[in-house]
Amino acid sequence: MAGRETWLIHDIEGIRTYWLNPHQKRFWAVIAALFYTLLGFFSAPLILKNSIIDFVSEDGKWVRLELAVATD
Repeated sequence: MAGRETWLIHDIEGIRTYWLNPHQKRFWAVIAALFYTLLGFFSAPLILKNSIIDFVSEDGKWVRLELAVATD
């Protein structure tokens, strides 16, 4: 068991030095990917909602999107 504990400690130190080091390009790539994902996750519904409303209301119709909730 002592060998496994040493391996885990070495692995955590490796993660800190290689993945969580702001001096590495790898760190900034992970940060950029996370930022891009979160930005897309939260902004895409707003952009799509406004785009759909603008697209449909070009015909002169009034449009309102509401959240649909499924009930049992």
